[in-house]
Amino acid sequence: MTAIEAITAAARSLHTVVLNYTDVKGASSIREVEPYSLRPGADAGSLRIFAHDLTRDHIRGFRMDRVAVAEMTENVFVPRWVVEL
Repeated sequence: MTAIEAITAAARSLHTVVLNYTDVKGASSIREVEPYSLRPGADAGSLRIFAHDLTRDHIRGFRMDRVAVAEMTENVFVPRWVVEL
């Protein structure tokens, strides 16, 4: 299953996703998020996932080309906003 497929499946079933993410400075982190939306990014051809980052307790945008792995968890969430996936 691709990262996008895992995120979409998780969003549809209201499960959180664990992302292995590398930021712009090259630092890797593991984030558990509530997925809400996939949208085109500012860079041509890029895609972003918009999600509530449970670690930082804030809505965040993550570039999909920086997501090494995305795995659906068994943790269910109650949506804070409309899930668009």
